Amino acid sequence: MLPTPNDRKPTLKSGTPDHEDVNIILKLYELRREAVMRQARDAMAMWTPTSYEEFVAVTQWGHPHNAHFRQVSSYWEMCATFVNQGALHEELFWQTNGEAIFFFARVEPFIERYRKEIENPGALKQLEELIKRRPDGPARLAMFKSRIAKMSESAKRAK
Repeated sequence: MLPTPNDRKPTLKSGTPDHEDVNIILKLYELRREAVMRQARDAMAMWTPTSYEEFVAVTQWGHPHNAHFRQVSSYWEMCATFVNQGALHEELFWQTNGEAIFFFARVEPFIERYRKEIENPGALKQLEELIKRRPDGPARLAMFKSRIAKMSESAKRAK
């Protein structure tokens, strides 16, 4: 009998990545290159919420970038789940996917309040867990937040 999800304890994949890890990474890269996903990633790369209100606006169905937000956030959450459940080698993932932290750095200041308001404590929890488990996770998150703040300032000066 197969274990139920509650009975199973995920084992993080360690050691040397194998060919299957590489194939998964390549497939994830192919998905990132798909035209609609590229458009969503471009929209989210330019999105720099500076308040909870700006953040939560994009989560609303009527917002022009809501579909972009949902596509990008669910993509990175799916990837993080693969790693967290031991289906994908963690270090190989991080060596090929810095964009996950770049995305999470935008939402991290608002995520706890958002989880409470939508009554979903699991919203982006896999990605958060993956980032915070890394010894350098908090430092990398801070670096990306700083980079986002500089980008935001440059964009304001350009207007």
